[in-house]
Amino acid sequence: LLRKEGAHKDIIELYTFTNATESTGRPETLSAFSMVLGHFMADSFNEETDEGRIQGGNDQLPKAFAKSLSNTIFYRRPVKKIEYNNDGVEVSFLEDGKLTSLKGDKCVITMPVSLLRRTKINPAFTADKMHCIRKQSYGHVMKIAMQYKHRFWDESASIGQRVFTDTPLRRVYHHSIDQPGPRGILLSFTSGSDAEKLGRMSEARRMEVAQSTCRKIWLDTPQYWEGGISKYWNEDPWIRASYSVVGVGQKDFREILARKEGLCHFAGEHTSIYRSSMNGAIESGLRASREIQIDS
Repeated sequence: LLRKEGAHKDIIELYTFTNATESTGRPETLSAFSMVLGHFMADSFNEETDEGRIQGGNDQLPKAFAKSLSNTIFYRRPVKKIEYNNDGVEVSFLEDGKLTSLKGDKCVITMPVSLLRRTKINPAFTADKMHCIRKQSYGHVMKIAMQYKHRFWDESASIGQRVFTDTPLRRVYHHSIDQPGPRGILLSFTSGSDAEKLGRMSEARRMEVAQSTCRKIWLDTPQYWEGGISKYWNEDPWIRASYSVVGVGQKDFREILARKEGLCHFAGEHTSIYRSSMNGAIESGLRASREIQIDS
């Protein structure tokens, strides 16, 4: 519509990426229905929203689960094969470079589809499930945390604390809410093709881009810079992608991926309507738990 009405290409680009950033995919690859749904869910958030946060960081939640389950968690053991029949499930994984396995009456598969598609499954799940596993779309996402010894973005003459731009960083916002002291952190959220470009850079080059970009937004940034770090989820071996996105023609994928197969149940943000969120992951785990209880 913007193009039809003669809007400038920069306006079209900014509007397009504003609506696609959270999805982490390139706009032309996303389901229009999913973008409408995303707008609907986002309507409940605004500048007046009473936001809550976990003291000490969001990782305190999984760490709390890990502490209570410490004796039953096996870290750094990539799953290579899942086999199942009417009697149970066997999961094979690497342990100190050697293939070993565990057997159980049932299995809850929570790994991202980006990794599940690399895993041998015997026998294969139903045709529609395997199709979704092969084709489920994921985006690209990177965050860069930048620490400054002075929170210049809080000053009255500042452009603001949350800025959406047409720069390589796209979205930049303050991340030191309710934290004492003069220092502060700006966090960028970059997705889609912009994240891909940054992902091909070295860590040092990413920091150079981050600093130069912030200098264009807030002129006095160089004198306050202390350091930074980036996280590019697509190069993380335990996910190799962002969170799941609804690609063109994939509006039914979520329900298919959530459906149990024999003694195998499925959970994870890609099986929840609350994609990309911790809330969605927890909700899906509760659903899988109920399924197992009903089957027992």
